This record gives sequence, C-alpha cells and structure tokens, in this order.
Amino acid sequence: MDFSVDVIPEDFRSDLMKATELLRAFGAKEIYVFGSMIDPRRDHEPSDLDLAVAGLPPKRSSVHTVSCLVFLIILLIS
Repeated sequence: MDFSVDVIPEDFRSDLMKATELLRAFGAKEIYVFGSMIDPRRDHEPSDLDLAVAGLPPKRSSVHTVSCLVFLIILLIS
C-alpha cells in the first residue's frame, strides 16, 4: 500500500513527526504506520497512532530500551 502523510489527520501529524525523529535518533532504520489511522475507510476519528519499528541497533532493541523509548514518545506527544 502506498502511504502519504496526507491520510494522517492533521492533529496527529506533529505527533508522528516527533515520534519518528526520536526513533531515528535512537537508530531506527524503518518506521511503519498502521491501523485505523491510515485506513481511508475508517468511519470514526482515530484515537491513537500505531507504529512498528525495525532496525534498532542491538544495544537499543531490548524490551527494556524499547519500553523506555515508547514512554518517552508518549511524554513528548502528550
């Protein structure tokens, strides 16, 4: 599926940019947006931003590190 940031509701776009900047700073090679946020058939306003991340360096891909990273992202975008 082709993806354009235009399918993301405007009030979520800055959150997406902040999250991707932070993930890239931690070394993420690929970041995917999925879920209701990008489904053009959605019949309701999305309430969250679903991201999948690939390519974190080994030292940064442990469950603890990823959990901390998710927590930081939540703090930054709330």
